[in-house]
Amino acid sequence: MKTEFNLSRGIICFNGKYLIIQREKNDVPYESEKWEIPGGRIKEGENPEKALFRTVEEETGLEVKLIRELSLLEKEDNEFKSRCHVYLLESSSDDVKLDEGHIDYKWINPEEFGNYPLALFAKLLGKYFNNPDEYLN
Repeated sequence: MKTEFNLSRGIICFNGKYLIIQREKNDVPYESEKWEIPGGRIKEGENPEKALFRTVEEETGLEVKLIRELSLLEKEDNEFKSRCHVYLLESSSDDVKLDEGHIDYKWINPEEFGNYPLALFAKLLGKYFNNPDEYLN
C-alpha cells in the first residue's frame, strides 16, 4: 500500500519578490539542503487553508494574507501518493524567522526560481514562476 501525503504550500509575495526556504541537511539525500516554498502536511481533520496558515507561521514566523488558491498538484510513484494544495499569499513583512528544519531563506524574482536546487515537490511549482503574469499577479 502506498503512503499518502496531503499537503498545503504557499507562494508568499512581499514587494514583488517571492519567498523560498532551504531545508536543513537530513537523511533523505535527494531532499537534503534543497529549496522549497513554505508549507507542510495537513493534519487529520484539518482543512487545507488552516494547515497552510499553521505551517507557514511555524516555518517562517510570517503572518500572511490569502490572495487565492492556485491549484491542487498531485504526484504519484511506486511508494507515495501526494496531493498538494497551492496558494498565493501576501506578507506585510520580509522579516523571516526560520524554524529548526530550515537553514536559509531568500526573497527572489520569479525568473530566479529555477536557479536553485529544488526539493522534489517544489519542481512542480515551476509553471507558476515561469508564468508570473498569469499566476502570481
